Amino acid sequence: MVVYCSYSFITRADVFYTPVQDIEFLNSEGCFELPAPIILDQFLRQYFTNVHPLLPMLNEQDFWDARSRPDPPQSKMLSLLLVQAMLFAACSFMPLKTINRLGYDSIRSARSAFYRKSKLIYDASLEPSKVATAQAALLLTYWTPPLKADSKPNTRWLMIAIENARRCQADRLSDVSQFSLLPTSEKSTLRRLWWCCIIRDLWLMQPSHWPSTSSMRALICRKTQAPGLMGMQPSYSNAFAL
Repeated sequence: MVVYCSYSFITRADVFYTPVQDIEFLNSEGCFELPAPIILDQFLRQYFTNVHPLLPMLNEQDFWDARSRPDPPQSKMLSLLLVQAMLFAACSFMPLKTINRLGYDSIRSARSAFYRKSKLIYDASLEPSKVATAQAALLLTYWTPPLKADSKPNTRWLMIAIENARRCQADRLSDVSQFSLLPTSEKSTLRRLWWCCIIRDLWLMQPSHWPSTSSMRALICRKTQAPGLMGMQPSYSNAFAL
């Protein structure tokens, strides 16, 4: 494992107002650590191969461009919370041999560890970006607790994602007068985020027949319509070359 600051594509966590004892605790739990570059890129490839097509929140081409540059633009960088959540989501597709190299005896234990790291970072309020928080929360909806657990964390994470997406007004992108001055890339990010909220909401309610958590059907049918799917198609760039 290496300290996340060694990766140029990850923004620095906002720890200015965080108590020292909290930082020490997060550090002891490995929240500021990521796999070494070769293993990290294996995780990221698995993420974009298996998770991204079903939940295309990110612009894949922009991501690999930032990953390959020593000084990427701020707009293309990712937060520590989001990267930890991406690793959690990719765990299920990693070879057990690679998981063992990280010190975990099973894929389940690795998923649990990366989920815990992500949750601790979220609970510590280290992520100032509502967009990144919503993106990470959507990925954490893939967490499945033990069979005997009474809680339904995936529903809670979905509500967190939707709440933060609404705070970004991602559900109101059709208001041209309000968002006409936004850069195209930012509008695309918000559009992707909101539609991914819809996708996960509908997906999670299927097996349980629960009502839609976010009342998405009403939101889609309201007078201010949800933005179109333009920009949602995943970008499949060439695999990152080490």
